[in-house]
Amino acid sequence: MSDVQVRPDEAVGGPGLSPRVREIIAALSLEEKLAQISGHWVDHGGNVVAPMADVMGGNSAYDEATRLGIGHLTRVYGTHPVEPGERRTWLHRA
Repeated sequence: MSDVQVRPDEAVGGPGLSPRVREIIAALSLEEKLAQISGHWVDHGGNVVAPMADVMGGNSAYDEATRLGIGHLTRVYGTHPVEPGERRTWLHRA
């Protein structure tokens, strides 16, 4: 056991957080914070992009899956090799 006492504001991210990040975290509701640790599998038209891809997130529509925020989009390009420049442009338009 350690004798070091951790203040609640240091438990989330530690003292290295910028004031802006602290402000954002403080403004988020618990539901929004929880949404940040989730991801969303982008619809690939019924194609299987990974085993058990639907287990954690289901097949919910993007708007519903992200209504409280989102931590990341999972495999936005599927599992096939893609040209980075082409897909960057595609992702910015989506």
